[in-house]
Amino acid sequence: MTVAEGNIGQTTNATFNVTPRRQSPEYYGGLHHRRRHRSRSRDYVAKSGTLTFPANSTTPQTITIVVNGDNIDEMNETFTVNFSNPVHATIANGTGTGTINDDDNPPTVAFSLASSSGAESVTPANLAVASPLSPARR
Repeated sequence: MTVAEGNIGQTTNATFNVTPRRQSPEYYGGLHHRRRHRSRSRDYVAKSGTLTFPANSTTPQTITIVVNGDNIDEMNETFTVNFSNPVHATIANGTGTGTINDDDNPPTVAFSLASSSGAESVTPANLAVASPLSPARR
């Protein structure tokens, strides 16, 4: 599951489908929660809960994680949704990984020199440069 991050004030849904492979004569379900990998906790809304499938159902259900946009240039980030503790069922694959693709432009650097004097081949020019990059990109 991959979503674009979006800008500050925007949200995007990362939706994971949980699909039963066959019908069961009893209700069944389990717990879900997300686990952080390379993502700041404010990049998405943490969530946990229970999915319950009615008896004889093969209809998929969804787990939706809300991703918060920002205007910070950063690396792509990942998080995991885990499905566990099944009731009346077994879990074939209980993990889904979400990737938040950064869609912010990298910062630019501009140099300017007010004045300089000296011979071109022997006089050094000293420039101070500050990095506007987030710590994750340095």
